[in-house]
Amino acid sequence: MKKAIVCSLGVLFFVLQLHAQESAPVKKPGMSIFIEAGGPGVISFNYDTRFTASDKGIGGRIGIGGYKANNTGAIYIPIGITHLLTKNDRDYFEIGAGFTYVNYTRDNNDFIEFSPFTQNFGHLNFGYRYQQKEGGLTLRVAFNPVFGNGFFNPAYGGASIGYKF
Repeated sequence: MKKAIVCSLGVLFFVLQLHAQESAPVKKPGMSIFIEAGGPGVISFNYDTRFTASDKGIGGRIGIGGYKANNTGAIYIPIGITHLLTKNDRDYFEIGAGFTYVNYTRDNNDFIEFSPFTQNFGHLNFGYRYQQKEGGLTLRVAFNPVFGNGFFNPAYGGASIGYKF
């Protein structure tokens, strides 16, 4: 009986010790949502995440945007890989590249003036990102050269505002 009580107390003590230990919190990757004017989605709503548990490093973005005016419209879906570089926890240099799918429509057969934003295109990304370490406001300004079938526009860019969580 004495052995059973001692063994039971030992097991209870062990279980209480395990329960009392706090496990280290698991860091989730940095994620944000933002609205962008200009940039690879022209005017778009986007989701961005890091592929690691750090706020810097390699990540990806995907968005959707578009417009409809008179007989013309387009849907833009930018997809890209980004890399964030920093020496502190809020100011980042952002570089990346990607592809924007374009679904351009026109309701009549009028002459369609060529525009790079009426067909799929590739894009590069060189910019500044401000984001708070613990979540909150994000601001982005970027230089986004775009290129595609027969065109290259090196002087294109965008800006965004969003929220990191």
